[in-house]
Amino acid sequence: MAKEKENTGAQNAIVPADKRQLQRQPDESEKAHRARVAYCKLAPSQRTIAAAYRVFKDMEPDAEVKVPGYFGAWAKRFRWKEYAIAWDAYFNDIVATRRDEQMAAARRETVEQAEQLQTLIKQEIERLKEAGQRRRLWPGASEDRTADLSHLATALKDASAARLAALEGIAPDLD
Repeated sequence: MAKEKENTGAQNAIVPADKRQLQRQPDESEKAHRARVAYCKLAPSQRTIAAAYRVFKDMEPDAEVKVPGYFGAWAKRFRWKEYAIAWDAYFNDIVATRRDEQMAAARRETVEQAEQLQTLIKQEIERLKEAGQRRRLWPGASEDRTADLSHLATALKDASAARLAALEGIAPDLD
């Protein structure tokens, strides 16, 4: 018989699949449901029956309160702690997904910017090379473009590294 209870408990575990954890249970009254939702939506570090009661009754967070017995009974009967754990997992999954999406968008933007910078640098290098060839044709031109080409080559290397890092999903070393 004890084994049967253990199995039943495991089968009835609340799995954080989606926001259905906060839907009203078949035998849960509207008030009990609102109380459970209030409990689950509290920050884990502030999640207590008393804090949920304050939210449920629209009281100030620091108001002294004596929680009625029915409120604690609801918490046990409708497994608030288990639902809160499932809610936290669901919420954390949402946050992680959004963070991953934002990071992917930032990487795509970095790749685009690095590619644009590479194109501009290559165009400038070509322009300087052409200007250098023209100077050789006209004896009197004394401007040295070697330093400019060296700086542009370094900038091109840095832009390429930033692009590669973004494609690989790591932050480039900008020091």
